[in-house]
Parts: sequence; structure tokens; C-alpha cells
Amino acid sequence: MDIRLTASLRDTMTAAAMLEKMSVGCIVSLGGDGTNRAIAKVIKDTPLLPISTGTNNVYPVMLEGTVAGIVAAVAASGAFDKRRICTKNKRIEIIKNGELLDIALVDAVICKEAFVGARAIWSYETISDIVVTKAHPNSIGFSSVAGYIQAIEETDDFGGWVQLGNSGQWVVAPIAPGIVNQVPIKEMNTILLDEPKNFCARENCMIALDGEREIMLKKGDEVDFVITRNGPYQLDVEKTLKAAMESKFFRKVCI
Repeated sequence: MDIRLTASLRDTMTAAAMLEKMSVGCIVSLGGDGTNRAIAKVIKDTPLLPISTGTNNVYPVMLEGTVAGIVAAVAASGAFDKRRICTKNKRIEIIKNGELLDIALVDAVICKEAFVGARAIWSYETISDIVVTKAHPNSIGFSSVAGYIQAIEETDDFGGWVQLGNSGQWVVAPIAPGIVNQVPIKEMNTILLDEPKNFCARENCMIALDGEREIMLKKGDEVDFVITRNGPYQLDVEKTLKAAMESKFFRKVCI
């Protein structure tokens, strides 16, 4: 692919956009939540098989390489409607004055540190709020804080909003690889799909998307967080293989 490299997530976005324009049957990604967020920003219709090789791996799946190749081949064959073998993902849309600023696939975290510095966030002490599309006790990262209170599946038509603060409640959660902390919880509420939740910055702050600081807000700025189903078509490994098996996709007749 003829790409002018920038050594940034822009390279991933450029490549993914080119692949979709070429109408490939499937995109296989190797990375974590951030890599897949970059892909999700530019594709609409191409089935995505995200394989976990990143730091925070809530969105991608752990999958043996040979099986991954078979799943991708089934999807790329065009023999199956993607609505049958994929899950239409949720995403968090951050909107300001009616304009889409950015998206997150798993979580959007409001950080009280109003500078980029190291893009990744490793400490809960600077966090005030966590918005999630999905959450589960088997996850890692800030979405696990919500997941240790309530499981939210990709198929659920809602997400969650956790406010951190001293109220006497604590959750023990793995906020990063090898780091398990007691996190103070003020409250957690569900957010229905397509229901805007307004946030007004009481001080200068940052919004981290899928683990990386991306959006700076000044005191008084207002944004809406909206959870939608405008995310990628993520291949469901079990559904794909079962559909292929039941349709005799793998069987060959020798004459």
C-alpha cells in the first residue's frame, strides 16, 4: 500500500480507509483498544476481526492464529450476510455544539489533569468519571471498574457511567496490566442508546478515549456523551464458524 508513514495512528486510519475503499472482505487487526479505535474511526461496512496484542485488550479477542485465518476467510468469502456473523458494535460519541469530536469503542475517561503528557492514563486518582459501552470482570483497564459493579455486554442496548468519589464504597479492579487498585465509587448509572448525557467541565480537564488522552476541555466547556450502534461490524468467531459448519462450507466432495 502506497502510504506516507507518519509513525502515528494516522497510518492505521489511512490503511483501514484504503482497505474499505478496495472493498476487502475482512480486516484483521493486531493491537489493543487504541488500534481498533483508529480503525473504527474510518470504516463503516467492512467486517473487522480484532486480535488481542495490545496493552488494554477489552475490545479485541484472544484467538489462535490458524482459527483467526479461517474465520477471516469465511467472512471474506462473501457467502454469509455480515449481519448474521457479526455484531454491530456500540461506540461512545463525544459531541460539542452538534459536532462529532471523536469516538471511543470501550471507554471515555474524564481526567482532571489538563495536559497530554504521556497519552496513557495509569492512575485512578486523576479520574472523575468513566463512560463505558461494555464492562465485565474479565476486562482490564478503566472499564473494569464498571465491570466489577455491573456486567454490560456488547449486545446490551445501554452503557454505563461511573462517578468516582469518596462515598464509603470501593471497588477493587485491575486498571492496568499488573496494577490492581481500590477505586472509590460515588455512583454508577446506565445510559440508554442514543440518549445524550451532558457534561460541563468545572475545571480544565482531558477526555481519554480507550486509554489515551485525546480531547482537552476548558472550564465551562460542555460536551454530550452519546452511546450509539455506529461502531464497526465485529466478527463473532463462534457465530461465523457455526454458520460455516451448518452450511457445509468446509465440506468438499471428491469425484
